[in-house]
Amino acid sequence: MLEVLVAFALLGLTLGVILQVFSGGLRNAAEAGNYIQAAIIADSKLALLGNKFPITAGERNGEEGIYSWRMRIEPNRDTDELSNPTTGRYQLYAITLSVQWHYGKQRPELQFMTYRLEAVDGS
Repeated sequence: MLEVLVAFALLGLTLGVILQVFSGGLRNAAEAGNYIQAAIIADSKLALLGNKFPITAGERNGEEGIYSWRMRIEPNRDTDELSNPTTGRYQLYAITLSVQWHYGKQRPELQFMTYRLEAVDGS
């Protein structure tokens, strides 16, 4: 009888540990899915830059479901770029795109930075 009780206690402890491992794995998979979705949203917003969104200095933002995004576009102020003779025809812009979402009480954020070259009007 004592052996059966010990066996049930060990079984209970083992099942508890196994359930914790699986639930942690499911949480990690859900969190990875959120990061992937945020990257997809960022990629789509950057793809629209120059088509739907003009490349001009300023800030844009929006929401898609649980995700919110903010895009900041500013002229690049690199000194090497300013000394280039083609500077009068083209402007280099620094673009920062942040995507945030709710994950429980947390608010994770992915940030993407890139540069885009845009022709200046009149060229």
